[in-house]
Amino acid sequence: MASRATQEDLRRRLGMLHQRYLELARKIVSQMEQFDGGIREALRERPDGNTEDAANIPDPRQFDNNGLPTVPQPSPPNGFNGTNGKGPLPLEP
Repeated sequence: MASRATQEDLRRRLGMLHQRYLELARKIVSQMEQFDGGIREALRERPDGNTEDAANIPDPRQFDNNGLPTVPQPSPPNGFNGTNGKGPLPLEP
């Protein structure tokens, strides 16, 4: 009987923790959405009056028909495939 009571108490505590976690996650997501909206609004109302640049920035969440991002990918550093153009970089002992 004591084991069953302990299990029920543990289940109740885990349920409470789960509920607190969900509430915290909702609050964080809401704050992030508010922050995102504020940043987007600030970009639209830039003091230099140049809103065209902000409007032409592609949305990083956009994908082509193959599921690949539509934003340009960064080029590899220092030449083709990260090499220095003279072959692979030497390894130090």
